[in-house]
Amino acid sequence: MKTTKLMMIVTAWLSAALSGCANLTPPATAAQSHGLILDATSSVRVKVTGPRLQMNHGALEVAGSIAKQPNATSTSFSHLDILFRDASGQVLQIKPVQFAPRSVGHSRFASQRGYYALKLENLPEGTTRIEVQAHDEGIATPHAQSHS
Repeated sequence: MKTTKLMMIVTAWLSAALSGCANLTPPATAAQSHGLILDATSSVRVKVTGPRLQMNHGALEVAGSIAKQPNATSTSFSHLDILFRDASGQVLQIKPVQFAPRSVGHSRFASQRGYYALKLENLPEGTTRIEVQAHDEGIATPHAQSHS
């Protein structure tokens, strides 16, 4: 009898808890709420991962991480550009951003990731896509490729 009553209480509690969870919807990401698409272009030496929009001390910023490509020897002479594009893929503005630490994954004791962040005070008018592009010194790569 006590077991049955306990089971009824547990069942009622679980039912209430689970039905409440079913009504929760995940919050929209900052990029979705601003109507922006985020993109990343890696280089021969640097793999760009996870660009995202986030609020930091009341200011919107684009942030993410980088890693050394498997066959690269160093990331020290690489840099990142943040490209602001319109709906047709035209580049509206380019802002350079550094990642830290500068040398990533050069030994087993080194950090395996570098991090970057750029505060977005004013987005260029018409921006629909923000692209983080990695570039390597000494390796020719175009800085402002147009997406079709």
